[in-house]
Amino acid sequence: MKQGSLEKDVVEIVNTLKQREWAEHFTTTELGQELEAEITKLIGQLNHYIQLYIQLCEKHTIPRRVIK
Repeated sequence: MKQGSLEKDVVEIVNTLKQREWAEHFTTTELGQELEAEITKLIGQLNHYIQLYIQLCEKHTIPRRVIK
């Protein structure tokens, strides 16, 4: 098991998200790794629904709004 600082893991996660970026496997604690995995799942789900939205807009020729 990797050992590290939970505070360092959280700071890294927050800084990465603030930059609108995401990467996996950079946390060093068990709890940090769990948090990382859950965020990765959420991002994956969000990307899935964004793709569905785009496909629906294209199918019905609806102008899509930019999602920020």
